[in-house]
Amino acid sequence: MRTPLLSVCVITYNHASFIRQAIDSVLMQELDFTWEIIIADDCSTDGTREILLEYKAKYPDLIKLILQGENVGPSRNWYDLIYSTNSKYIAYLEGDDYWIDNKKLKTQYEHLENQPNINMCLHNAKLVNIKGDVIQDNIINSTISMKILDFNEIMNLPFPSSSIFFRNQRCVLDILFKSKDYYRLRLGDLELKYIFKAFGDIYYIDKHYSVYRKNANGLSNTNIFNQYSQIERFKIILPFLNDKDRNSLIIKIKSHYHYLFFIFFKKKEVKKILLLVMSYFHFAIIKK
Repeated sequence: MRTPLLSVCVITYNHASFIRQAIDSVLMQELDFTWEIIIADDCSTDGTREILLEYKAKYPDLIKLILQGENVGPSRNWYDLIYSTNSKYIAYLEGDDYWIDNKKLKTQYEHLENQPNINMCLHNAKLVNIKGDVIQDNIINSTISMKILDFNEIMNLPFPSSSIFFRNQRCVLDILFKSKDYYRLRLGDLELKYIFKAFGDIYYIDKHYSVYRKNANGLSNTNIFNQYSQIERFKIILPFLNDKDRNSLIIKIKSHYHYLFFIFFKKKEVKKILLLVMSYFHFAIIKK
């Protein structure tokens, strides 16, 4: 069997209520090149795995499964999923999201295939709640249309993970996935966009090709742990950016520090303030 040009990588954990819709949205894609679907399940306990086995039996030559023997966490599951591919391109989908256009993958494939300077392609999406009710018709509420994105746009606009289509460049992926802090910091699709921008262009299509399901249990950007974790994540990216993009990210990192200093000072948490000061000095050395 020939190596597929595209691997659709689906990550799932306890998505029994949604995984059929996700897989069906992949199966409806109209493609005229070799491809595969790889689904990594992190030892689901709600019936998700049984559904995956059902689809595998129905599409044995198209669908591959990574069935974790124990709950390894999203970071390890994602690592195993992405590094199981040998394809030229990867499209990413989480098990509670889904695609709504049968030409999504073909359109993104053609953009990357015809423009070697483009490393990644993103698009707009609809936002729904856990019940499937539409919350926003446009996740990206902006005047941007089809274009090459600059770093500030990538950094400040909420591009959905269900839109990600990228070149399978191991040398770039290794910067994140093989970082010594990968598991501790839970590096994800946000950092993936940043690092791919450092090594090429990212193209945006202003069309609704997917639906992103808002998870009520997700971490918000105002969560204290998430603010500190993002600081550490961004430090990994800094050395690979050009001066202009590097300065933009430094400004964002400083804003996270200022927020945390304010919170810890308000709560009079002296130990956390001291740890934050040490972290800031380390950051000051890195950014020079």
